[in-house]
Amino acid sequence: MRLNESASVATGKLEWENLQETPVYDFVLVSEDGLWENQTIILGKKFRYAFNTSGNYTYYCQRFRGTMSGTVTVLP
Repeated sequence: MRLNESASVATGKLEWENLQETPVYDFVLVSEDGLWENQTIILGKKFRYAFNTSGNYTYYCQRFRGTMSGTVTVLP
């Protein structure tokens, strides 16, 4: 999933991956809901999280909070 996206998913795992063409920044993925500890995603690495409860969950990139954020809607 891109850092600047929203998605609707069934319960299960969702994955974020750093796919920059040029490694400029490591991204720190933050859950506004406190679902996971802040995750530093370096170039080529992934972070997976299992959403087991339906609801809306907001996340953002710590460095670019105003422009890189999204919502995961987990369907019942």
